Amino acid sequence: MKKFIIVIGLLMVAALATLIGTGALKSKENRMGEVAKEAAGGNKKSAVAIKGKDFKVSEKELKTKVKYFKAAGVEDPEKAAKDSFIEKESLYALAVSKGYSATQQEVDEVVEEIKQGVKEAKNEEIQNYIEGFGSEEEFWEFERELESKNLVIKKYLEDEKKDYLGSGDDGSYTSEEENRWQNHYESIKKKAIKKQKIEISY
Repeated sequence: MKKFIIVIGLLMVAALATLIGTGALKSKENRMGEVAKEAAGGNKKSAVAIKGKDFKVSEKELKTKVKYFKAAGVEDPEKAAKDSFIEKESLYALAVSKGYSATQQEVDEVVEEIKQGVKEAKNEEIQNYIEGFGSEEEFWEFERELESKNLVIKKYLEDEKKDYLGSGDDGSYTSEEENRWQNHYESIKKKAIKKQKIEISY
C-alpha cells in the first residue's frame, strides 16, 4: 500500500497509451474520472447491496464502482467491485478496532505528496482522469476522503508487518520475507472479512 498508488496506476495506463493510441485512452480516462466522481457523491438512500458488521455499501455505490472497473477495462468488473469494497472496508474496520486513526493533518500531508507526484509526472492521462471530475477541487476532495481510510489501513499493516518480520535491514526485507508477509497479509484479510459476516443482496 503506497501513497502514490493512484499515480502509479495511472502511469501504467499512460504506458499503455503508447501502444494503442492516446485518443481512445483519453476518452476512457475521462469516463473513469466521471464514474469516480459519481461514486464520491454516493447515495445513502439507496438499498444496501453489501452489509458487514461494521459497514454498509449501497446499490448505488456498488453499481458506480462496477462502472468504474468497466471503464478501466477490468475483467469481471462486478466481482472486482464487490471484492474491492469488502476487502477495504473489512481491513479499515479491523484497523479502527485496533485503535488506529488518521488526523486531518496526516491526510493533508499524504494528499499533498500525491499532488506533488501528479505535478511532477506531467502526464496527460492523469490530467484526463482528474478532468473527468469536472474540476481539480472536486477531485482532491474525493482523494482526501479516499486517503483518510487508506492511511488508517496503511498504519495498521505497517505495524503488523514489523511485528511479524521485525524491522528488517534498514527497513527493507528479502524476497523470502516479503513472500512470508504476503501470506500473512492474506490471512489477516481473510480473518477481517470473516469477522464482518458479509451479506450480499445485490
